[in-house]
Amino acid sequence: MATLRVFYKKSKQGKHKKGEKINPDDLTSPFWYVKYRDLDSGKWKTKNTKLRVDDPKQCRAAERLKDKYSASEANVAPTRGENFIAWVPAFLKSNYPNLHSRQRYGHVWFHITQWLKEQKFQHPAEIKYVHFEDYMDWRKAAGAKHNTARLEAKFFSTVLGSAMKRGYIPANPFVGTRIAKEPAREKNALEDAQIRACQEAFKNEAWWMSVVFNICVTIGCRFNEARIEKKNINFDDLSIVVTDSKRKPTDRKRTYKIPIWEGFAKYLKKLPWKGEPEGDSNVTKYFTVPPLTGEMNQRFNKVMKKACGETSHSCRVTFITRCHKAEVSLIDAMALVNHSQSLVHMIYSKLDLKHSRAAHAKLTPPPPPLPSRRKTLRQKKKKPGGVVITNRSRTARAKATPLPPPQQ
Repeated sequence: MATLRVFYKKSKQGKHKKGEKINPDDLTSPFWYVKYRDLDSGKWKTKNTKLRVDDPKQCRAAERLKDKYSASEANVAPTRGENFIAWVPAFLKSNYPNLHSRQRYGHVWFHITQWLKEQKFQHPAEIKYVHFEDYMDWRKAAGAKHNTARLEAKFFSTVLGSAMKRGYIPANPFVGTRIAKEPAREKNALEDAQIRACQEAFKNEAWWMSVVFNICVTIGCRFNEARIEKKNINFDDLSIVVTDSKRKPTDRKRTYKIPIWEGFAKYLKKLPWKGEPEGDSNVTKYFTVPPLTGEMNQRFNKVMKKACGETSHSCRVTFITRCHKAEVSLIDAMALVNHSQSLVHMIYSKLDLKHSRAAHAKLTPPPPPLPSRRKTLRQKKKKPGGVVITNRSRTARAKATPLPPPQQ
């Protein structure tokens, strides 16, 4: 789709506001330029229309010229290869190699395609700036939270940015959109009574829910990481190899090894291990639970919220908080949950005033503060006549210009 544009002088760039009247003196050229797609080469070109920006009649003529170029493009029709449906699935696969990330953003794109169908949009050139907030309003009306709608709209902007790089549109219409993010609800550590309540609640649900909860709260892993292959558990050495779902497959820290308690190892041994064939081969792999999906996570969180008011990620918060209460060093606690940055790690620690006071009691206080020097700086001295003279008044007198001597 063709667009009209003007070129500002360097001294005026970035100062023009949207909707403000254009002053020809601020431009390198007083004429409108049209940006259009060359139908032969398929490349975007810019052409001087020789129509002035300060003449209303010529402005309308420039709009008609822009519509003419747009109509020419529509007659040839943007090739079907430029429509969203033709290239976005491949874009998702190449840009999100992590399976869980690809599934998550695939779910996001599903909602975007529903909105595109309602608006009857197929090509990136049909998307305008105002559609950013339109999409957010549409998602909120469908029951999505503000941050969820914001995440999906930002991903839509990423898709449009890719369309611009591919040459399907001249610019990304969502660039510069800023929507504030609402603060996320704080995740709290679970007390022993809450853990017991969750264990009782999961007894009446699918068997895998109880297994996932016990693994997450015992070793501090995330929901998706509770699916562990049997060969990664060493029952003799009492250790377990966990795969970090947040790291890329090429990251050397994607897997990490941690110790486990003997009682927990006995619990894992008794699990109903389910064998799954690996691809087309005859090799069978055994896992703690079946493949975990986003829908299963929602079901899990629904039961857990009803039991204790928290979600699955509170299991990770609980483990890290217990490490700090047991005075485990920061480096050791980070290694147990595979954190690389201490700033991220400390977000999970939920120590209360009781433990802060206990830690504070171990400190040796510094020397007590010295008494105020205010009196020593203002030592008062009296002349024989009873006049009080301070150090400050002496300094002021020394700086003052002396009066002329009295006349005889």
